[in-house]
Amino acid sequence: MTSDIIAALILVPLNLGALYVLGYGLRDLYRGWQSTRYERAPGKLIQSEVKETVHKNRRSSRTVHQVELKYEYMAGGRPYEGTVIAPSYCPTQDRQDHEDLLEWLKSTPQFTVFYDPVVPERSVLIPGVDLGMLSQIAIGVLLLSITLGIAIGYFLIAAGDPGLVHDLVVH
Repeated sequence: MTSDIIAALILVPLNLGALYVLGYGLRDLYRGWQSTRYERAPGKLIQSEVKETVHKNRRSSRTVHQVELKYEYMAGGRPYEGTVIAPSYCPTQDRQDHEDLLEWLKSTPQFTVFYDPVVPERSVLIPGVDLGMLSQIAIGVLLLSITLGIAIGYFLIAAGDPGLVHDLVVH
C-alpha cells in the first residue's frame, strides 16, 4: 500500500468522526430550538428516581447518575406520558446535582410540560438551547478543523510542491 492510501484510511474515518460529533450537536441544537415553540400543558410527576450506572472497562470504572422520571400531561384531550427533562440532559458523575433536580421536581406538585403539537408524544420539561448543545458544536468544529487541517497539510506535502507549502502564510 502506498503512504497516500494509508493516510486516507486513517484521515477519512477521523474526519467522518468529527462530522458525526458536529452533526449530532447540530441535531440537538435544532431540537432544543424547536422545543421553544412547543405547546404548554400542566403536568404531574408519576415516578422519579436518581439512577446510578457504573461504566466499566479493562482499566477503570466510572459511576454516573441521572434522574429518571415519568410524568403525565394532557394534549388535545388525550393523556400522554413523557420521560425527557431537557433536550440535552445527560448523566454526570456529580450525584448531588441530580438529587437537587429531583428534589426540585418533587417539590412542585404540578409543573408545565412543553409538547410538540404535531407529535404530542414528544415532550420536555425544560425547553430551549443550553450550553451543553453549544459546547458539543464547538467540540465538533474544533475536531473537524484539526482533522481537516492534518489531512490538507499531509496531502499538500505529499503532492510534492515544497514551494506551495513554503508560501502558505497564516494571517
